[in-house]
This record gives sequence, C-alpha cells and structure tokens, in this order.
Amino acid sequence: MTLRQSLISSTFWLSVGNALNQIFSIVVFAILSRLMEPMEFGIVAFAVIFIDVTGVVAWAGVGDAIVRRDPMDDVFSSTALWVNIFLATVLFAFLSVVLAPGVERLGYEDIQPVITVLALMLIINSCDTVFSATLRRDFSYRTIAIRGMLSNFVSGLLSICLASAGAGVWALVAQRVFAVAIQFTVTLTAVKWRPKLVFNKHYAREILTFAISVMGAQFLNQLNGHVTGMILGVFAGPTALAIYRTGSRFLSSLTQLIIVPIQQPVLSAFASLPREKWPEAFLRIVQTTALIAFPAYLGASVISPEITAILFGPKWAASATVMALLAPMIGATVFDFILAPTLIGIGRGKLLLFISGVSVLVSATMALATVKYGPDIVALGQTLGAYIRILIVIPIARQVTGIGFWSLLKSIFVPLTASFMMAACLYGVRALWISELTPAYRLVILGGLGIVIYGLFILMFGRKMLGNLTSGIGPLLPGRLHRILVSLSGTRKV
Repeated sequence: MTLRQSLISSTFWLSVGNALNQIFSIVVFAILSRLMEPMEFGIVAFAVIFIDVTGVVAWAGVGDAIVRRDPMDDVFSSTALWVNIFLATVLFAFLSVVLAPGVERLGYEDIQPVITVLALMLIINSCDTVFSATLRRDFSYRTIAIRGMLSNFVSGLLSICLASAGAGVWALVAQRVFAVAIQFTVTLTAVKWRPKLVFNKHYAREILTFAISVMGAQFLNQLNGHVTGMILGVFAGPTALAIYRTGSRFLSSLTQLIIVPIQQPVLSAFASLPREKWPEAFLRIVQTTALIAFPAYLGASVISPEITAILFGPKWAASATVMALLAPMIGATVFDFILAPTLIGIGRGKLLLFISGVSVLVSATMALATVKYGPDIVALGQTLGAYIRILIVIPIARQVTGIGFWSLLKSIFVPLTASFMMAACLYGVRALWISELTPAYRLVILGGLGIVIYGLFILMFGRKMLGNLTSGIGPLLPGRLHRILVSLSGTRKV
C-alpha cells in the first residue's frame, strides 16, 4: 500500500470510528441519564477532571516520540514503556494518597475510592500509549478504530447494566476503567512487539526532553477544557457541574463529528504550503468548517429544550439553557480548532502555548466571576469569554498568519448570517405555531425546517462562496457530489 493509500485509509477509519463512537456514546449517556441522578454524574465528572489533567504528565509526547523515531528499535520502545509506567505510578500514588483526601474535604463524601479506582486508568493508558504508537507507525488505524468501537460498546453496555442494578457512581467508574482496559487488551493482541527488560538512560533523556516540549500545550489544553468544571465543582457542587456537563455533552459530540475530521489534515497541509498561501488556505478551511458547523450549533441552541427532553429526560431540563447559551460559542470554537494545527504546521508551537495560556486565564476568570449565579450564567460567561479571547488572540496571530479580524469576519459572514436568520425563524415558528406539540414532533419540524431555511439562504446569498469552495475542494470529492455542488453554485468549470 502506497503512502497516499495509507493516509486515505487511515482518515477513513478514523472518521468512521469517531462517528460511531460519538453516536453510541450519546445513546449510552442518554440511557444512563434516566437511570442515575445528576449528583452521581457530578461526583464522577469532578473526579475525572483530575485524572484527565494529570494524565497529560504521564503520556504526553511519549507516543509521538516513538512514532517519529526512525529507525525504530526495541530498546527505545522498552525504555519509553518503563518511563511511562513510572510516571503513571507516581501520579497514581499522588492522586490516591494526597489529592483524593483533600477533595473529600470539599464536601464530596466517599469520592476518595472513586478517584483511586479511576486513577488506575493512568497506569493502563501509560502502557497502551507505547503499544498504540506501534499501530500508528504501521498506519493500522483500522485496528485503532475497531478497538475504540469495541471498548466503547462493551463498557457502555456494562455501565447500563450496573446502573440498572443500582450501582450508582460505580456504573460510571466501571465504564471508564473497563473501556481503557478493553482497549489495551485489543491493542496487546494486535501488536506483536513485546517489551524487553532493558533501560537506556540516553533514550530516557531523549524521550523526556521531547515529551516536556509538547507537554505544556497539551496540559494547558486539558486545563482549559476542565477549568470551568473544576471551578463549578468546587464552588457550586456536583449537581451544578452535572447540569453544565450535560448541557455541553451534545455540543461536544457535534464538535467531534463535524470539526475534528476537518481539523485532522490541517497540520500536514500547512506544513507543505508556501508562506504566501497561508492566509488564503486558513480562511478557506475556516469558511468550509463554518458552512457546516454554524447551522448545526445555532440550530442546537434553538432546539436544546427538545434535545434535552428527548435524550436526557425532564430532570435535566436545566441543561437545555446551558446548551442554548454555549452553542453560540461556535464562531470561537471553529477559529480555535483550525488555528491550533495551523500554528503547529508552520512551526509556531510557542505561540500556541501562549494562546493556550490566555485561554485558560480567560476561562478561569469568567468562571470565577459567574459561578455564584448558577451553571446557566457560567455558560453565558464562557461564551462571552471565548469571544473576548478571540479579540485578544487575532492581533497576535496575525503577525504570523497574516489574517486580520475583518478578513476573518468576511470569510464567515454568509454562513454566520444565514445561521442566525435560520435560528430566528425557528424561534418564531416554535413560539407562534408549534409550542403545544410534543418535544419529538417539535424536533422533527424544527430540524427539517432549519435545513430548508439555511439551504435557501445559502443558495440566495452564498453562491459565490459555494463556487470558491467547490473550485478548491471539488477535485477531492466523489464525482456525483462534485457535480451537485457545481450545479448549486452555478460554476461552469472547476
């Protein structure tokens, strides 16, 4: 198989695996949300924050160090495994002995054993990281996708059975621990390599040096994703945290389904582009992402009461407001997700580290300022904070990307305007004509109507934009889809 064929196959399996995992995760979460109480979700969510944030120290960069090493040798891989296990074991002891008792003093009764058991994931993942790197080197993304789907499916069914039996928080704990255990078991079966009882100090220094170089940005990204939940958990309690997390859960799945597949090839693309083409390429990618993501997110904002009622049930009604207030953050989300791999691709990792630090600072400040007013106001604060951060970041990023605020706004103006007009129409339809219908009927009507309204706005005001996008990405699309886009955009020759 050629390199091009390997890349196409890898992208396909990553996309398929990601999509199926997200869909199944939402289904499992919806079932569990009806079997368990918000407080139980909040306790586990608070414990997971510390596992995710500290976990970066255990495996950040080690897998990449193995993938990028050429030629590969057993001593290097074995040394990486022992380094990883040592770091994970130290973190396990810290979380179990030092941090968990401190968290209990915040009012989280019986959370210490939850953190201790969840911390086992650090050790399992530290082993899996090294073995998975072998799969990545060999472009075995089919195996990676299958193991993810299998672990997600089995652990999800297990958690549902345990929740039905009244296991409470341990249903969620078991789901996470068994997921990583199953994933590692499949990896161990698929990989022929086995570690040796050797340790090379020179290799260990090389691995740690590389890991530290990428750890900062990954740690800040994890912290930025969790700092709001951490502040909510400390000052507002587990129930408020669960309401906020549930409100953001559906939006996170949209991000994984829509934005992440577009984000994946950006790093490689910018690494191979000449500097003068960076601005045009960046704006084209942002525009393509906005065309799909804006209506999905703003549509979700409108129909958040219906989504919450159908998926999660009446006890999670407060999460609908959180979802509605977080969804308009999509403009900043698209910019962030495309900017990060762009800066890495053009060799500006230090600037990305600075931007990640700004993101953490803004998110934490807005969360601290709004936490006493409840999760819905925290959500509003995070959306406002995201755009404050963008206003800070754009002038800085412009120095290396050549992209200013107005050129960015111009690139997304059509999908942004069409999405807001669609949202306004849907709000009006629900308020005037269908407010008395059941949530399921409202969801079907508003969802279908939203697609029609957005499509009409794009055809009326965005044909030139569609033509530009078609000329750029058309050759990469299947022939029939390419011809449909040409027809819609009015482009005669692409």
